[in-house]
Amino acid sequence: VTSVIAGSVSLNWTPSTGIGGVGGYRILRGTSPGSMSIHADVTAPPYTDPYARLSTTYYYEVESYNPIGVTSGPSNEVTATTPAR
Repeated sequence: VTSVIAGSVSLNWTPSTGIGGVGGYRILRGTSPGSMSIHADVTAPPYTDPYARLSTTYYYEVESYNPIGVTSGPSNEVTATTPAR
């Protein structure tokens, strides 16, 4: 997590360098530990979540996938709590 402001959480990570290349990254998000679902699909870091609600704790993971869709498995989970205002 690189930035947390009211209504927005920014994430950054080291790009993958897998054999065969990287097709993109899936941003997984949940509101409790281990409750992840796919939130966004991006081609490269960073990512800013513009849908973060105020006064909410979010848990994020990132996973890369190759051009044919095979995923790397999720990153370590990170946590961000948005302010009230």
